[in-house]
Amino acid sequence: MNTLKNTILNNWHFMRWFRLVIGLIVLVEAFRASSGWLGLMAALFLYQAIFNAGCCAGSSCSIPAQRQKKH
Repeated sequence: MNTLKNTILNNWHFMRWFRLVIGLIVLVEAFRASSGWLGLMAALFLYQAIFNAGCCAGSSCSIPAQRQKKH
């Protein structure tokens, strides 16, 4: 439970704030337009902002560390 609390409360950087703002704006528009699709998009952005998740599954798109050559 502590890990989840730390994930939600710590490391708020620009992209997390940006996703939160976009998610809230899209959520308001989803209610105004009565659109389920916009609601799903808002939920995606809000999920990413709150849980600091990205689009990559399991950090599979990260650059691998360089291997040092043995002589």
